[in-house]
Amino acid sequence: MQTTLDHRLKPHAPFCGALMAGAILIGTSVNGHALEAAGSANATLRELAGKLQIGDVVFIRIPRAPFTKVASTTSSWTNHVGIVSDLSGNEPVISESRVPFAGDTSWSRFVGRSDNGRVALARLGQQLDQGQQARLRQAVEARQGILYDTGFDLHSKRQFC
Repeated sequence: MQTTLDHRLKPHAPFCGALMAGAILIGTSVNGHALEAAGSANATLRELAGKLQIGDVVFIRIPRAPFTKVASTTSSWTNHVGIVSDLSGNEPVISESRVPFAGDTSWSRFVGRSDNGRVALARLGQQLDQGQQARLRQAVEARQGILYDTGFDLHSKRQFC
């Protein structure tokens, strides 16, 4: 299936604004297995996985409530986000706050949950150094297993995207 570059993603969307400060959009809208990234020819999701960096933010659209309400409220196609936290295995690991508990998901399972396989990626202006990558992994590990909060209460001890 074909893909087109998605410039519609709004990095300032309320549910991810702080996370996206200083990020640049590198990815795209993916329908199925093909990707056309800025400045490159069509590539498969597997090839894209090989280009990911620790700290890349991955946006998807989960096609059911309450996630569809998030997309509607923020006037965005996307309604869920994860972060690339590990590249050492067979495929990248995406850390996410998910129902019922925050945890890690393989790249293929994460993007496989997206409506029509659509995905967008954002990357900070410069690659994370080893110390920053270690701190990211520590932050991810500290949040593993925390219950998902659909209320988006900033004072909640639960997680939300």
